[in-house]
Amino acid sequence: MRRINLIHTLLICLVAGFANAQVTQNVIVEHFTNTNCSVCGSRNPGFYTNLNQNPSIRHIAYHPSSPYASCFFSKQNKIENDDRTKYYGVFGGTPRLVIQGAAISASTDYASSSIFDAFLAKTTPVQIKTRIALKGSDSISVTVVIINSEAHTLGNLRLFAAVVEKEINFAAPNGEAKHHDVFRKSFFETIGKPITLSANKNDSVVYQSTVYKNAAWDNTKLYAIAIINRESDKSLVQTEQSPILSTASGLNSLTSQSFEVYPNPTSNQLTINLLNYFVGNLRIVDLTGKVVKEHTDFAGGDIDVSNLVKGIYLVQLGNNEQWLSKKFIKQ
Repeated sequence: MRRINLIHTLLICLVAGFANAQVTQNVIVEHFTNTNCSVCGSRNPGFYTNLNQNPSIRHIAYHPSSPYASCFFSKQNKIENDDRTKYYGVFGGTPRLVIQGAAISASTDYASSSIFDAFLAKTTPVQIKTRIALKGSDSISVTVVIINSEAHTLGNLRLFAAVVEKEINFAAPNGEAKHHDVFRKSFFETIGKPITLSANKNDSVVYQSTVYKNAAWDNTKLYAIAIINRESDKSLVQTEQSPILSTASGLNSLTSQSFEVYPNPTSNQLTINLLNYFVGNLRIVDLTGKVVKEHTDFAGGDIDVSNLVKGIYLVQLGNNEQWLSKKFIKQ
């Protein structure tokens, strides 16, 4: 029994230790293409086959007005498509790829899986949680939660977030009939909103924005994508995408598996690890129902409980409609 308890204790320590370590850096390809570009029509199919064989890689397709201003998708949002292209310095010819903020040479074989090799298995001190939701009858809102998994010195950054349409059927002049992950609208500045994150482990910040929804967009195919780049060299810090709009639950959706609390018992610090997306309120209550600690816009992390008297408490996460409780012991 003693050996089992020792193993159990070691596992708890390991979980607690890894909870705030660096996290996997997601990979994103920003793809610049044009529906009137015959070269795109010949090169894109091989690239998409390559992308499909690497399902963990995120993708967004912009449609700049150069080399063909008559591009169907470019005309629907010319300024923002062009701005994103100019941000990376790849305006003027298509197709082009930018991976993790680095422009890939136009002469590279986009159908080769080796184009991703240099960007895989990297880590970052930042997590992103992204959610998209309808707001009223004509608008879409995004919530982006940025969480420090560990302390860092990242400096000045830019946050880009966009509405993306997963798949669009359109018979383009270049022969492409199906178009993937089409950029529709940016929530902040097209070159990214300037941000500076706290350097402290477990600190978090929430950004929200709303855009008008075009009636031509298909709700069942819309999602949001968020990208954080370094200001200095545009290299990627982290990226994440939301669930599809039509399948996304509310911003404050909770289930019985939404979070875990450790160590338990604890004397000084309680770590609350969110397993699902959540932005809402946290409160700690004693067994009489008295609220002894409270936080709004909570996104996970450590809570100082050193000043609480010894006893049993409940951690409650929720909102005005729903609360979920878990018990812990303060030693």
